[in-house]
Amino acid sequence: MAAPRSRSRAFAKKLGFSGLQSFKIALAAELYTQTETVYQDIDSADTGEMVVQKIFRNITDGLTDTLKLLDYAAIERAVDLIRAARRIAVYGFGNSATVCRDIETRFLRFGMVVQAYSDAHQQATSASLLTARDVVIAVSHTGATLELLDTVRTAREAGASVIVITSHVNSPLAKLGDVVLHGMGREVHYSSEAVSSRLIHMAITDVLYTVIAMRAPAGLPPQPPKDARSHCEEADVGQGYVESVTRGDNGD
Repeated sequence: MAAPRSRSRAFAKKLGFSGLQSFKIALAAELYTQTETVYQDIDSADTGEMVVQKIFRNITDGLTDTLKLLDYAAIERAVDLIRAARRIAVYGFGNSATVCRDIETRFLRFGMVVQAYSDAHQQATSASLLTARDVVIAVSHTGATLELLDTVRTAREAGASVIVITSHVNSPLAKLGDVVLHGMGREVHYSSEAVSSRLIHMAITDVLYTVIAMRAPAGLPPQPPKDARSHCEEADVGQGYVESVTRGDNGD
């Protein structure tokens, strides 16, 4: 008699999916739409204790949901692309820009040539200069920011591979990705900031960073190689005004 998991896998394949994991992700996408992202609403009458409990519950539930649905094979493909890349361009706006900067900071420790861009004009210029040896990591809660979509299309036309980190697996951005990492953030209905999703996307970044570190034959270098540091120092020119730009789209 077949095991329950084997029967579930066979059922998923009968429905046209490659396996059980892809079926779970597709099912979650149908259940988890943008109109269903509010779970623990914060009310103006809530006490401080209630606000804390609701925010932490949303973050905890979102992390649990992501753990259940994260495509482990996609993680491996993303790691392979990142490790083989000549350079890595990281794109995002608003709250997602903070995730991008975290990616940049972490991956520099491996000596990788990586830079985060949160200005639309700089993103467009960067994307047009990419090649088939380069990788883009695009981060967006909604997966629908028009400027980001234009940038990713330009990068794809240049031949670059695209890794997408998003809360919406059926979003326009997800459809442009070679690898899609789906994090389900449960948001509170109080401000425009997708706080929970930002933390969950950072958790996905932590996974990528840790897997890459485990594969490094000599462990983590104390500092990036000189050429990578030089690239970063040169790229920082003109980045001083980025903070004002990122405040323009807090909900991405």
